[in-house]
Amino acid sequence: VELASGCAFFGGARLVRNLVTKSEVINAGWSISGGTASDENTFLESAGGSTHQIATGFPTLGTYLLEVWIKRGAGSTRHLRLEVSSTDLARVNFNLDTGEVASIAQSGTIALINYGADASVDAGGYRRFYIRVNVSASASNSFYPVRLTEGLNGSISYSGDGTSSVLVRKIKISDVTNYDASYVPEYVSVGVL
Repeated sequence: VELASGCAFFGGARLVRNLVTKSEVINAGWSISGGTASDENTFLESAGGSTHQIATGFPTLGTYLLEVWIKRGAGSTRHLRLEVSSTDLARVNFNLDTGEVASIAQSGTIALINYGADASVDAGGYRRFYIRVNVSASASNSFYPVRLTEGLNGSISYSGDGTSSVLVRKIKISDVTNYDASYVPEYVSVGVL
C-alpha cells in the first residue's frame, strides 16, 4: 500500500482526505450568512429575517461524508440541518440536543446513503452529526455543515434574535468514493488542522 509522505498506516483503516482546509475554525475559509463567527468556534445568528448558515462549495461527483461536531451555545432553541445541494439536494434535520432525526429529504442526482448522530456527547459536550451522500452527476454543490432551523422541523429562513449561538468544534468533508460498504466511524481522516 502506497501512502503519502508523513501518513501513518493503520491496519484495516481507510485513508480519506478532509477536503476542508480550516476544519477546526469557523471564522476563516467559510461562507457565513445570517450570522457571524464571533470567535474560532462560535456561530452567532444575526437579528432579523435570514438564513443562518455556514457553507462551502466545490465540484463533486461520487460519495461524500459530511461530519460536524457541534453543541448548543446561548439563546433560543434552534435545531440543525445538514445539507448538500445545488439544484438537487440531500438534507437531514436533527434535534440539536438529542441527535434524533426529525426529517429527511432528497431529490435528483443527490442521494442519502446514511445519516445520524452519535448516541452520546464527548467530554466537551459536543455531538457528532453526519450525512453520507452519493452525487451521481458532476455539479458544483454547496455543503452546509451548519444550517440552523427555527424549530425542530422548522424553516431555515427565520427572524433571528441576535443572541442565539452554536459552538462548532470540527467540520469534516471527505470524498469516500469506492468505500461505500464501509462503516462510517472507521474512516481515518488526514489533512486536518
